[in-house]
Amino acid sequence: MSRLLGKVAASVGAVALLCATAVGTASASVADDPGGTRVPAGQVDATGVTTDIQPVVWEQDGGRTLAVVAEEGGCVRVSGRLSKQTATEVDFQVVSVVVKHVVCPQFVRNVWVTVHLDAPLGDRTVVLSTVNQ
Repeated sequence: MSRLLGKVAASVGAVALLCATAVGTASASVADDPGGTRVPAGQVDATGVTTDIQPVVWEQDGGRTLAVVAEEGGCVRVSGRLSKQTATEVDFQVVSVVVKHVVCPQFVRNVWVTVHLDAPLGDRTVVLSTVNQ
């Protein structure tokens, strides 16, 4: 009987370890530097950010691509959208869409979200915001 209980305890322990490992590593991290140059904090207006994204913007491809890190997981998908480009500012929206009527796995991961500009960023202000759909 004690041998059976030992096997049950070992099995339960293995399942608990598997679950703890899955939960503990669910928030996968991405590299801190996606390549390119970090946009100075004074050039980023992140007052419109309401969800879990890092208000740190990177520019790539000579300033024609902007990138931020956002959380995605389960039934939430994120993407980038430019709502406006002017001579003084670029409005970068991180859009979160909830997928409905499906089974959602329990995980969260950090992903790079990018947008492509018509012209290099230069000294324009990046207005960063989040949109939930």
